[in-house]
Amino acid sequence: FAVSDLEVGEVTVPAGDAIITTFAAAGLDPAHYGPDAHTFDAARGADDHLAFGIGVHRCIGAPLARVEALTALPALFDRFPDLRLAVGEELRQVPSFIAFGWQEVPVRPRG
Repeated sequence: FAVSDLEVGEVTVPAGDAIITTFAAAGLDPAHYGPDAHTFDAARGADDHLAFGIGVHRCIGAPLARVEALTALPALFDRFPDLRLAVGEELRQVPSFIAFGWQEVPVRPRG
């Protein structure tokens, strides 16, 4: 909650109003991540994002998720080299105003 009136850009947030932030937006800042910050780039190499939280709230499963990605994804692409992402209309966004993502990411063989 805003403890006093707060100016954010051209908007005044009155004292007492709730403030909700989305951590997903933190990784989309073009001033920090470049003009393509909004696009997925697995090779970006940024390690200062909030995908797994930070500090005492850091995800305990983060190292496991990284190892799984480094192991499972190459195995998947080796076995199915012709995979392609489903077209955008087929993707269903997570119904949330706090999180941004997809309910699933379907893939298909090319062709």
